[in-house]
Amino acid sequence: MRRYKMLEEATRAREKFNLEEIAAINAQVAVPPNAPGNPEFAPGRTLWYAQYDLENLTLTVKFYLGEKPDPENENRVILEYSSPKMYELKK
Repeated sequence: MRRYKMLEEATRAREKFNLEEIAAINAQVAVPPNAPGNPEFAPGRTLWYAQYDLENLTLTVKFYLGEKPDPENENRVILEYSSPKMYELKK
């Protein structure tokens, strides 16, 4: 609920945002890279981020690649992601 409230507050003031603003807002509300190590409570980890640009017909995604133990906390893991990949629909 906290992340939803942050997202709602960040988008309340305007109706349109550029791609950089959308990415910055997403970064504010995204699950941090340190996550619980218990898979029973782990979030879904496939397509981690998606940004659709309907005007330019593009999709930018970041994929979950795996995780490694957090050296500072044995109860947590560090999530690893691909760099953002952009796909464009040809007109």
